Amino acid sequence: MLAAPLFLSSVEDLQAHVSEHFEKLPPGEKGTRFAEFAARLIPMVQDLSEFGPIALSPKQSHDKGVDGSSSVLEDGRRLHMQSKLSLPGKEDFDSIISKFEAYEQAAAVGPNQKGLFDPGEPPIATFVIVTAQKMAGILSRYRESGMSSRPFYEQLTKERRLHIVDGNGVFAALQAAYGRTFGIPNKLELISETGWIHLGTVRLGFLKASDLLELHRSHGDALFFENIRDWLGPKSGKVSPDQLTVNQEIAETIIKEPGRFLERNNGVTFKAARVTADTGNRLVLTEASIVNGCQTTMSLVTSDAAIEDCVVQVKVVESFDAWDVAKAANYQNPVAKINLDLARYIRPQLVREAAAEAGIEIEGASAANAVSLLNSLYDERVNYEEIRYLYIGLLSSSPNNIVDQLYTKLRADLLSGFAENQANRKLMMEAMFRITVATRAAIKECQALLGTEEYIGPFMRVLETEKPRYRMFLAILTLSALLRTDISARQNEPAEMIRMKAFVEGA
Repeated sequence: MLAAPLFLSSVEDLQAHVSEHFEKLPPGEKGTRFAEFAARLIPMVQDLSEFGPIALSPKQSHDKGVDGSSSVLEDGRRLHMQSKLSLPGKEDFDSIISKFEAYEQAAAVGPNQKGLFDPGEPPIATFVIVTAQKMAGILSRYRESGMSSRPFYEQLTKERRLHIVDGNGVFAALQAAYGRTFGIPNKLELISETGWIHLGTVRLGFLKASDLLELHRSHGDALFFENIRDWLGPKSGKVSPDQLTVNQEIAETIIKEPGRFLERNNGVTFKAARVTADTGNRLVLTEASIVNGCQTTMSLVTSDAAIEDCVVQVKVVESFDAWDVAKAANYQNPVAKINLDLARYIRPQLVREAAAEAGIEIEGASAANAVSLLNSLYDERVNYEEIRYLYIGLLSSSPNNIVDQLYTKLRADLLSGFAENQANRKLMMEAMFRITVATRAAIKECQALLGTEEYIGPFMRVLETEKPRYRMFLAILTLSALLRTDISARQNEPAEMIRMKAFVEGA
C-alpha cells in the first residue's frame, strides 16, 4: 500500500490540492464541481450520515441558498446543503444564513409536503454549510457582530438545525474515507458460533452474515484491499439474457433460500499477519483482509433481503504473504491466470490509490469511498483497463503481449523493479496516467480531423472506448518512435531496468 498522499498531510495541503485542480476550470463550473464534492461528502460526515445522499438542484445557478437536499427522514427532518469553495468573511457567512431564512419562510407558505409524519406538515429543515475555508475565526467575529441574520443563526444553533463542515471537517472526513478505502484493517474480530477447526496456519469456522456486514460497515472497501478483484456488480459476466450470473445466483439464494446459503456458497478467505484465539469462539486478526470472497460479501451488503438466516463459511490463513494466499484461494474461480499473477503488482485498488494521489479520476468508482469523493474534484480521467493494458505492454518481452495476455511474456525483473521500490512504483503509475490522458486527447483530435464515417471507419478498432488494448498498443509504439527506443529489443538485467526507467521518465 502506498503512503497517504501529500494532500492529506494538513488542511492547507488539501486546500492547495483542491485549488490546483479548480484553477483551470471556468468560474461558473467551480461552484458546480464543489457542490458535487460536498454532496458526496455529506454521507461520510458522522453527524450527518443519517440523512443519506444529497440530491443536487437541477439548476446550474444555486441562487436560492440551497444547492441540494436529502430525502425526508421518518421523523420529518430534511437536510438542505449550501456549498462554498471559499467563504472569506462574516458578511459572506451572513448572506448564506439570510438565504436559509428566506428558504425556510418560502417552504412554510409553499405547498405542503406529505410524508410519514403528520399529513400536511412541512419537513423540518436542517441546514449545512460545506466550505474548504477554516471557519473558527469567521464564526467568532460573526457572533460578536450585529449583522442582520444573526438572530436566525442563533435560533438554528439553539435548535441544533445548523451544521458547518469547514476545511477542518472536510479534511477529517476525507482522511477517514481514505483509511476506509486503502488502509488494511489493523484488527478484526471473528466469532464462529460452532468454534474453530485449527490445523497449522489455517482455521475454519462459520460466521453470521450479519457479522460480515458489520465488518464492512466498520472498514469499508479497505476490507478488500488485498483482494484479486473488485466487486463486479450483480450483472457482471452475463452471457445470455435468460442466464443468471454467479452474483445474481448468490442474490437469489439470499432472498429466496437464506438457510441454504452455507451449502451453496464457497464462503470467504481472510489472510492475517497474526491470529490470536480469544475467549470463547472469538479470533482476533491483525493486519487482516479478505483475499477471496469480495463477491460473496458485497452480494450480502447490497441485498435488500433480510440475512439473519445466512451463515458464511470462513477460512482464516495466518500468513504475511497475502498474494500466495490470494492466488491459491482464487484458482477455483474463473479468473485469468495473468490477473492472479499480476495482482501483486497491479490491481484496481492499487491503481485507484495512485490515481487519487496523482489527481486523476478513475472511471467507474461507484462506492461511497474516498475515490468517488475525490473524483468529483478531478477533470482528467482514465479507467483501470487502460492502465492494465499499458502496464502489460510496457513490461513484457514485447508490447504484443497486450493482445496475447501471457504471464510468461512478462519480465519478472521489470515487474519487481517497478513495484518493490516506492519511487519507481510512483514514477510508473504517474507516467501511465499521463500517457493515457494524452492518448485520449490525441484520439479526440483524430476524430475531429477524420470526421466522416467513410474516413474514420478503419480506425474504429483504436478509437473504441470499450476496447482499449489497441489504442494502448498504439500509444506504446508512438512513445517508442518519439523517444527513439525499441522496447521490444530487450536486454539482460540489470541493464534492461535502467533502460526502461529512462524510457518511463522520458514518457
